[in-house]
Amino acid sequence: MNCSPPKFAVGPALALSLTLGTAVPAETPIAFRVVTYNIRYDNPDDGPNIWTNRREAMVKYLRETKADVIGMQEVLPHQRDYLAERLTDYAVYSVGRDDGVKGEATPIFYRKERYELLDKGTFWLSETPDKVGSKGWDAGLPRVVSWVNLRDKLADKRLLAVNTHFDNRGVQARLESAKLLTRKIDELDGDGASVLPVVLTGDFNCTARQEPYKILAAAKSNETGKLTDAQFISRKPHTGGDSTSNGFKEIRPGAKIDFIFVHGLAALAHQIDDPRVDGRFVSDHQPVQATLAW
Repeated sequence: MNCSPPKFAVGPALALSLTLGTAVPAETPIAFRVVTYNIRYDNPDDGPNIWTNRREAMVKYLRETKADVIGMQEVLPHQRDYLAERLTDYAVYSVGRDDGVKGEATPIFYRKERYELLDKGTFWLSETPDKVGSKGWDAGLPRVVSWVNLRDKLADKRLLAVNTHFDNRGVQARLESAKLLTRKIDELDGDGASVLPVVLTGDFNCTARQEPYKILAAAKSNETGKLTDAQFISRKPHTGGDSTSNGFKEIRPGAKIDFIFVHGLAALAHQIDDPRVDGRFVSDHQPVQATLAW
């Protein structure tokens, strides 16, 4: 499987550049790795693809990425607990969509040694985002956004990590969810006035050709730029194809619906991975990873 992390410096090192014939030290950017992965909820009707047949491979893949921040989707409480017990280098923030505890969540795992948690929160993608369990517009199910405000102790910088899963049925719900999400990110980022870097991960149930994506990709326009798909600003060419959907059968060309968006950050590398277990997909989605830098 293709999940070997790209080789970039991850600490403050010095490189030499020439300016007017004089060697001048230039810092190598401090990098960190982000993964977004819809792990597929534990559905007893999945036959050979049931969770118990995939979970060990899921842990193996996530360990091998050496990710610093992981946004997951479709995670039931017992799946979260299974992963948290084995991904011992990580802390996790998770809220169930049904009542704050039960139901699928969009948890954020972050490396404990590197990050200090400053703040956290969850809101629902609905007309009443602060109402626990609320379902919005024409959505089939309640949907949540979870976020954490972290301090990167290595870089001594703050990061707003946001993770979500848009509804798969409601066309209006996806559109309104994108609008709500951009407003909320601006609120969390000081109404767009600050330069707090943002990484947004998720399964958006839309492609880059559709309106919800376009709303997200043009969401921020302050002095440091706008919310951008990390794939298209990656310094290293993207690898891994153009799809994140496989339905446990085959990768569907052009069906990239899982994204990593960034604001105020550089992207050094971007890839879609293809982890397998006994020849089968580890989830019905392909994971996406990006190496980002301050």
